Amino acid sequence: MSPATVAITLILAVLATATAVYWGFVLGRLIRLARHTPLLEDGLELPVVDDLVSVIVPAHDEARVIERMVASMRAQRDARIELVVVLDRCTDDTLARLEAAAEDDPRIRPIVNDTCPDDWAGKCHAASVGAAAARGDWLLF
Repeated sequence: MSPATVAITLILAVLATATAVYWGFVLGRLIRLARHTPLLEDGLELPVVDDLVSVIVPAHDEARVIERMVASMRAQRDARIELVVVLDRCTDDTLARLEAAAEDDPRIRPIVNDTCPDDWAGKCHAASVGAAAARGDWLLF
């Protein structure tokens, strides 16, 4: 064999060895990662948290959408929720539609807010009123 062929063969052997070592290292890391990665089914063993979630909705003249929102919230079955709807100085029939959609569901509480302090924005004040009236362990705005 010529010296050039020997050199090329040696270089290719070194590159092949380096590639094999690299992929062996990657495979080892993947195996270790797979052993220590929590599985989705492990989450099923966690204790069920039964905290009350207060969903606070500031609403100003939302008559055309309030019924869909209430229907969506009433369909929730996976968590204990209360829906606190703060009617912020409404001039339409939002309250009547809300009460009709709620169908005496005890989880839904309308709060009529007729005032807003001068140094407050309406939606922020309505959210604050709702948070103060909420009974839940968690607040969702």
